[in-house]
Amino acid sequence: MENEKAENLPAEKNQLDIFSLLDKDDMNYSSTVELYDAIPLYVFQRTLKQQSFIEKEFTHKKKRYQVKLEPAFLNKDGIQKTKYPGAREELVEQVLRKLACEGQAIVRGNLVGVVFSLYQVYNDLKVMGHTFSYEEIKDAIYVCRKTGIELTSLSTDNKKTISVENIFVRMGIVSEDAEDETSDHISYEGKKELVFIIFHPLVTESILVEKTFRQINYTKYMGLKKYLARWLFKKMNHNYIQAEYQSGNDYHLSLDEIVEGSGITRYKAISNTIREVEKALNELVEKDILEKFEIDKKKFKRSKKIIDAVFHLYPSWSFAKDMKRANAKAKQIRGEGGRDRIKKILNYG
Repeated sequence: MENEKAENLPAEKNQLDIFSLLDKDDMNYSSTVELYDAIPLYVFQRTLKQQSFIEKEFTHKKKRYQVKLEPAFLNKDGIQKTKYPGAREELVEQVLRKLACEGQAIVRGNLVGVVFSLYQVYNDLKVMGHTFSYEEIKDAIYVCRKTGIELTSLSTDNKKTISVENIFVRMGIVSEDAEDETSDHISYEGKKELVFIIFHPLVTESILVEKTFRQINYTKYMGLKKYLARWLFKKMNHNYIQAEYQSGNDYHLSLDEIVEGSGITRYKAISNTIREVEKALNELVEKDILEKFEIDKKKFKRSKKIIDAVFHLYPSWSFAKDMKRANAKAKQIRGEGGRDRIKKILNYG
């Protein structure tokens, strides 16, 4: 990890509970951040992973954006490797978001971050069925620290750059208490390596200015094995806020919207891409997030060739219940009391 000078480390008084407006009686919940979580940060196509930068376009709330990703460069045994964030980094960042919600959040220079041990991340991932070594977790944190994001709005006459930053703005070691520096095993009782990271500025903006962070069922989210299933769940959590069980209303997405927004591989045969989405939707049904789904395949006239598909998603009772709970919290956060409380928590503004 990158060490920073002691005077720059988070002070104990700044170990604040940023997300204290979320439920504390049920820690099965974490938070999502609206615009930031809509950015297609993750790269899965092998042909893209060796490029010096990647540009993607996406739509969020009917506005067009472009994101330029510059990869992290990691040294492994003297060999420099190019790394873009993938499913591993997405999972690690979500764990860190959860730890912030549990009271380990910090504020440095009016930016939100979190202090944690590698053991906490390792254990949380393991409990949720995602097993990574300590070295893999460290690599994921490095990738997030070193991956550059340039976000540009395309919805005006002239392009407007919104943000140029890394996924994690800063990181460092808070303290080390170790007798065996050569050991690659970090235990909570033995070697303690407390790390801090600072989240992307859009995370802070969502909390302090826009107040658009939303409660999400963390246990269900992390319990999903497929990245695309997690992406769809998060997308629904932000956009399908009026979900009602058996109301007859569905949340629908086109295949293009899913591929563009999630960053998954688009296969040459459109039927293969549809099949990958279908696998993710089946997992959402199995995990009681969807009651069911339907696929409306579009074909050429007088031809069996599929040219597009629309997926109609019908929420489960438990998802609708979670949405009502998240809506109530969102209303509380955006009210006068919520704004005053956020300012008091952060000593901000």
